[in-house]
Amino acid sequence: MILKNSLFTEDQTGPMIIKFENIRNTGQETEFGIVVAPEFGTVTLIILVTSIVGMIFVTKRNSFRFSI
Repeated sequence: MILKNSLFTEDQTGPMIIKFENIRNTGQETEFGIVVAPEFGTVTLIILVTSIVGMIFVTKRNSFRFSI
């Protein structure tokens, strides 16, 4: 059995086809498709979390005004 690890770079994102040929010397082959998505950086995750917390805070603060 041959195992191969692959590391995809930034320019290798999008749909890809993985193909196995000559499985166990039978001449058979198979293939399947995957989609490689880029990883989000730390800064992006910090901005996302800050935005969500800010929206929750503003929503909670404004809900008290209308409850009278």
